Amino acid sequence: MKSVLMLGAATLFSIVTGAQDAHACSCLGPGLMTPLPADGAVDVPTNTRLWFNSFGASQAVAELRRTEGEGVPVPVVCSRIQLGASTQQQIAVCAPSEPLLPNTAYSFTADQREVSFTTGNAADDTAPHVPVETDRSIASVAPTPLTASTCGDGEAHYVSLGMDAKDGHLLLVDADESTTLDAANITGSVTVLEAAVPETRVFVGEGACTSNRPTRAGDVIKLRAASFDLAGNFSGWTKLEDAAIPVESPVDPPFGCNSAGAPAAGLCALLALLLRRRG
Repeated sequence: MKSVLMLGAATLFSIVTGAQDAHACSCLGPGLMTPLPADGAVDVPTNTRLWFNSFGASQAVAELRRTEGEGVPVPVVCSRIQLGASTQQQIAVCAPSEPLLPNTAYSFTADQREVSFTTGNAADDTAPHVPVETDRSIASVAPTPLTASTCGDGEAHYVSLGMDAKDGHLLLVDADESTTLDAANITGSVTVLEAAVPETRVFVGEGACTSNRPTRAGDVIKLRAASFDLAGNFSGWTKLEDAAIPVESPVDPPFGCNSAGAPAAGLCALLALLLRRRG
């Protein structure tokens, strides 16, 4: 019985401490992993915009140059999109003051990175397809000694969405129609804006490192999604199914297991039964 109990406790520990999605504990922060267009990109539309992270109230700055010869500077005009509820987390979007030359190499420096890309034959004036949700998972974890030791204070209430969007486009998710996005001028705010990659996942809610929508157990989050392409063409919004954040379990088994997740709740109940039998 002792070995069974220890196995149950070990399994329970791994599930409770892992109940939050790895992304929510990664502390990578919201926004773009790298500026766009991506370094080394080819066939970039001649009307592309430059997309990169911008923090605080400082003016967004990007230096764009045509790389032939000594490097000819190209003036840009920038706007910014605020992410979530924080004015410190923003995406800068810079438009060249004139169309870029076709089949030409350019480089730009932004967000302390230097990026090189090559344009294609023409501009892109076609709106991208709306993104499609492929799967979702929901977490509702109350703070416990176990979860608090692994990721922040251990409390997390959020929905994780798998999204299918074209690689290289920008994926947007809005919670509760709270966005003030002006898609024509690419300004305002939106809950989530990330670069689309294969098997893109986005997170809406509140956790140790995901805090873009104040969320508690029992909340219902209304969701919609959209995308920009590199040139700033907008797909329009598509409504997603509402996300109901489950209420935490009212049971308080040993070790503070109070995750609303069914697997964790089941193991907590099993562990409680084993402990009672042992006693």
